[in-house]
Amino acid sequence: MSIEYTYNNITTNEDLMRLKGIDLNEELVSTQTNDSNAKAAEQAINDVEEWLINYINLNYSFKGDREDLSPYQKERFKKAVCEQIDYILENGDLRNISGINQDNNTTIDIATLERRGIAPSALMNLRMCGLANLMRY
Repeated sequence: MSIEYTYNNITTNEDLMRLKGIDLNEELVSTQTNDSNAKAAEQAINDVEEWLINYINLNYSFKGDREDLSPYQKERFKKAVCEQIDYILENGDLRNISGINQDNNTTIDIATLERRGIAPSALMNLRMCGLANLMRY
C-alpha cells in the first residue's frame, strides 16, 4: 500500500529548469525506489521549501507559511528555492549535518554549519523581498 502525498509547492520542476537549467527528474533518477521521478522531484522541492520557511521563521521576524507570502515574495521565494537546490546539488546537503567531518575526524562548529547551510544567493533573494531582514534575537 502506497501513500499519496500532495504538496502545496510554490516552486515547480519547470521553474527550476527555467531559472537554473536543472531538471530534478534527471538529477534524482539514481536515488529512486518506488516513486516516479516527477514525484521525487516534487518531494525534494517541498523539502527545500519547508526548510527555507522554517529557517526564516527561526532566524527572522517573519512568522508564517508559504500561503502567507505576497505575490512578490512568492517570486523571490521561488528563486531562493531554486538557488538552494542548486547549492545542495553542488555542495551536498549541509542543512542537517552533525558537525563531524568524517574525512579528517574533526568537529565543525555550529556557527560555520549555520552559515554554510543556506546558499548565499538564496539568502540574498529572501532579503530582497523582506523575508530575511529583521533578525530574531
